[in-house]
Amino acid sequence: MANVVEVIGRLSNIAHRWRDLLDGTYAPEVYVLGGPVGGLITSVSVTIAGHAGTGAYAANDVLGSIAEVPNLARVAGGQVYVTEVRLATNKKSITPRFRVHFFNAADPTVAADDAAHKELYADASKRLGFLELPAMVTAADTANSDMSRAVLQVSPAKPLLCTAATRSVWVLLEPLDGFTPSGAESFTLVVVAEAY
Repeated sequence: MANVVEVIGRLSNIAHRWRDLLDGTYAPEVYVLGGPVGGLITSVSVTIAGHAGTGAYAANDVLGSIAEVPNLARVAGGQVYVTEVRLATNKKSITPRFRVHFFNAADPTVAADDAAHKELYADASKRLGFLELPAMVTAADTANSDMSRAVLQVSPAKPLLCTAATRSVWVLLEPLDGFTPSGAESFTLVVVAEAY
């Protein structure tokens, strides 16, 4: 009987891999009795620019505008479990904490850059939650460093569900502490997730 179960599992494994290969969603992963055991680890980065100039951001202002994190899920309507979020900027020695808001659509109503963050009940179905990053840090050799960064290991992983038509999610940055940007400052957000 064990041999029959093993054969069925292997045949199912082959069928799943051929299906995934044909529809472009193949990911090398382990199958047990025909079902996937794990997802594909994916890492997607997006660059977000704040306003031009050096006007200070107040705590809870919006930085930049909503940005797409493209193709985070393996398939349209797929789910991901965020395991790490990294934020880096090309200005050293700044220490703000950031809240990263996640959305399942590109069009929620959000405040403009450098305006106080707002939330509308009408957009509740588009909101996937948020994660709060620790304070940004700069390497010990500040004289030879030119960036600040923050890393959050997410445990337990944060689930995000894409809408049926897309593999993407959208993000918005909200500094939780005031800071003064440089004139050409940009932020790179990296989202690491296990994608299904």
